[in-house]
Amino acid sequence: MLVKNITGKSLETLNFCKTSIPSSLGIFISKIAISGEFLCKAINPFSPSGYVSTSQPSALKAKETDVKILLSSSTKIIFLASSGCSPNSNNLLKSFFCSSLKLSTEASATLISSGSSTLISSGLVVIVSSGRVSVVSTVSERIVSGMRPTGNLHLGHYNGVLKNWVSLQHEAESLFFVADWHALTTHYDDPGIIEKNVWDMVVDWLAAGIDPALATIFIQSKVPEHAELHTLLSMITPLGWLERVPTYKDQQEKLTSKDLSTYGFLGYPLLQSADILIYKATQVPVGEDQVPHIEFTREVARRFNHLYGKEAGYEEKAEDAIKKLGSKKGQLYRELKTVYQEEGDDQALEAAQALIEEQQNLSLGDKERLLGFLEGGGKMILVEPEYKLTPASKMIGLDGQKMSKSYNNTISLREEPKDVEKKIRTMPTDPARVRRNDPGNPENCPVWQLHQVYSSEKTKDWVKIGCKEAGIGCIECKQPVIDSILKELKPMQERANNYTESPDLVKSVVAEGCEKARKLARDTMREVREVMGIDFS
Repeated sequence: MLVKNITGKSLETLNFCKTSIPSSLGIFISKIAISGEFLCKAINPFSPSGYVSTSQPSALKAKETDVKILLSSSTKIIFLASSGCSPNSNNLLKSFFCSSLKLSTEASATLISSGSSTLISSGLVVIVSSGRVSVVSTVSERIVSGMRPTGNLHLGHYNGVLKNWVSLQHEAESLFFVADWHALTTHYDDPGIIEKNVWDMVVDWLAAGIDPALATIFIQSKVPEHAELHTLLSMITPLGWLERVPTYKDQQEKLTSKDLSTYGFLGYPLLQSADILIYKATQVPVGEDQVPHIEFTREVARRFNHLYGKEAGYEEKAEDAIKKLGSKKGQLYRELKTVYQEEGDDQALEAAQALIEEQQNLSLGDKERLLGFLEGGGKMILVEPEYKLTPASKMIGLDGQKMSKSYNNTISLREEPKDVEKKIRTMPTDPARVRRNDPGNPENCPVWQLHQVYSSEKTKDWVKIGCKEAGIGCIECKQPVIDSILKELKPMQERANNYTESPDLVKSVVAEGCEKARKLARDTMREVREVMGIDFS
């Protein structure tokens, strides 16, 4: 759950009214425009007149403010309960809030406890606590993804990664970074190529449609907090966790020409975890082969939260709360907790959660402690990200293998049109088609795989019939692919030319992105240092 404070201040400083704000005051939406623009008004739900009630005779009526919060029409309203109010008071505030919008309470608003680690959907959050009221908006998703700098990118990168990034930047807050430190894990002996590769790759990102106005683009090494979090996480991460990451042995077997018996190579999955966790990412787009890395990251976050996320006397307070359940229900809670923690039984978890929620004699704080104790955790400091599986790229190389620079079978995003045409025209085809009138089978032809990516159903039907009946030749078959690829590359190449002619523009985009990313990273590290006891400010 990522919460961004819109006002950044208490209402007193926003001049909602010229009197002190009573603890019962809430902020409620008073007007909704068709455009999805929500305008806030300060009102007292406990006053029949709806005005701010104070002891001062000069109290002003609540007035509309210039604080506008833009939300989509599908946005849900969230009410964050005050731990200092009784459940009845919080429910009353929530009901009033919903009725002022003529909303169905159950369908449109959710009441959650203050300090809860519950993931909240996108919406407006009203926080009522100790006489202060804040309006915050929730960012429902934050996506983080990175790429090692390999220089100019090719169609495999575009179809496998960049197309997905371009789509995702419109759906959620997105941070895309150049993983230059990761490049050093395998190219530590030849670092000279990394800087050029970084800038070439960023140009290709921008040319492909990554929009700096929608996504944050930055370089990993320009945010040194990544290395700091990596170091701190290394203090708590068991060595065996790193050794069991599937790609560790796999890469050692494949890259036999490199000496990869280094600490950096062993620890790169943990650096990858730090890259994700430092931004409290909720989702990470990955291919299926990278899912174990995200599971590893979740384990690291869970271990960190377990070690450092508990309040002073957390377990003692949780045990006291269990006693309040009574002997029978307390025993049942312990049994369900044991079954869930030892066997991972989700039904036991759900039963225990239901048992806690139905208890009327427990305070909100006790319920929170029991829910956290049930799952073996406490306060959530580092967010456990979910993996977002990206569609498997069907892009094959010119020789029928996976498109890769190491196989020398690529078409780069900035390939000259004449070279694109030459490369595709000389691609191998079905070996059965020795002569023009020999029938073939598209399934045995690498060009058919390109048709799968670039051709319409009508064209694919034409290819299948023409190949099997020898109605078309291989050169004819290749032409629609050539045309489609050139059409796709043309606008990217035009944008790339603009960026290569303006290197200062590219550097300013990255500099601004690094600044944004570092601010987020600093916020996380401030919290991490504090809970680890090394914040000496």
